Amino acid sequence: YQIGAWMDKNGTVQDKHILFKNPSHITEHFRDPQILKENGHYYALVGAQDSVNKHGHIDLWQSDDLKDWHELGFLKFSKHNMGYMIECPNLVKFNGKVILIFCPQGLDKKVAEYDNIYPNIYVIGDKIDWENHKIINSGKLKNLDDEFDVYASQAFNAPDGKVYEISWVGLPDTTYPTDSENWANCLSQVKELTIENGKLMQRPVPAMKSLHYDEEKISRDFVKNNVSGQYELKITIPANKQGTLHLAANEDLSQSLQIIFDTENGSLTLDRSKAGKPVSVKYGQSRIIKFAEKKELKLDIFVDHSLIEIFANDGEHVMTGRYFSNPEDQKIVLDKNSECQGKFWKIKSIL
Repeated sequence: YQIGAWMDKNGTVQDKHILFKNPSHITEHFRDPQILKENGHYYALVGAQDSVNKHGHIDLWQSDDLKDWHELGFLKFSKHNMGYMIECPNLVKFNGKVILIFCPQGLDKKVAEYDNIYPNIYVIGDKIDWENHKIINSGKLKNLDDEFDVYASQAFNAPDGKVYEISWVGLPDTTYPTDSENWANCLSQVKELTIENGKLMQRPVPAMKSLHYDEEKISRDFVKNNVSGQYELKITIPANKQGTLHLAANEDLSQSLQIIFDTENGSLTLDRSKAGKPVSVKYGQSRIIKFAEKKELKLDIFVDHSLIEIFANDGEHVMTGRYFSNPEDQKIVLDKNSECQGKFWKIKSIL
């Protein structure tokens, strides 16, 4: 069921009732609505599973008053089977294009490569035809994030047209060290989305800079001890360099969260296999992304206790993951032969 509640200006709920329930051709897997308003109509995108083939879909609904709804049908955006369920569909617009973000479960890896148990996927199209429930000229399915733990991202258009997104960092059906403490997962920082040269770009919002303090320059011999809490490193790695940035490291670097770069062959790896307590190892402990060979690489790295977010080449790729290092391992070390340059900041808490 999709349920609505109406609240007055004093915060008192005056009315609540069922908006619509799953029709007979959809199973009980019918959830995660996003509601949009366009051309005087309201539309709802709902994750769904059909009752015949048990395939995943995005089901579209329409209303003129947010109370009476009717189904338009399954959204057509790909010729491929989307697995057995789609969760958390989101639709946003940027410069005349539409961006559809969603989480398919059971997606064939021949359709889109991914390493996690479930991916967070996006597709860019020219526009959406609501009446015929399809995206016009939709492109290839691509991973929203290249790392371990992003899922259920929520995106929206702000009143000025800008697009923002926040991600749930933690995957369903995956074990984390905090499970035994009866809490799980966290949220990413807010990211601004744009489309440049046909690519989806994700960047930290400019307001993050207002949290900076204790700025330091980063050079090839950068070492910093006892770094805890929240911080940001922004570095540029020259072409044809290889090395490792160790975060949350112990004294001899036998334990650390490793960012391994190779600008000669165009690769970036995040390895959490030696970063304290392991997250579920079934889906691997390292991730790698590829870039153009023999080119410099720009990294904007945010660390928030047990969360790392890496924005590569101005947001062309994002790598997000959880790690659970030993509390005493708080050292940062950059390989001396890397010739990297950049800056380090501590970050104030927003709370």
